[in-house]
Amino acid sequence: MAKDAGLYDVRLGVTGLWEGTTAARNEFDVLACDRNRLLFIECKTLRFTGDENDNDLAYKVKSLGEDVRGLFGNTWVLAAQEPTPVLKDRAQQAGFQIIGPRFLGSLPQWVRLWRDGG
Repeated sequence: MAKDAGLYDVRLGVTGLWEGTTAARNEFDVLACDRNRLLFIECKTLRFTGDENDNDLAYKVKSLGEDVRGLFGNTWVLAAQEPTPVLKDRAQQAGFQIIGPRFLGSLPQWVRLWRDGG
């Protein structure tokens, strides 16, 4: 999808090791780069297990996005289930975009719009 949209570089399932640590690792579902901008995409079914919840997801996505995307990048969450009002509110507060199940079919258009600076 992201490669088809003409992005310069797209990587799936990237494991990041933070500088200065030996154990702190994070997995990024999708990292895409185009014209010195990074798009970080987290894919979620939104079926939480154990102690996971909307607040945890929002915190994780916000933190990782801020650490990797730079000033001009963006963070998206692709949600297979309809996001809760709590998650939508947290996303708005944290500055990341949620693309819910109704819009997944138009994901290539979203990516092209992002690529073109929209």
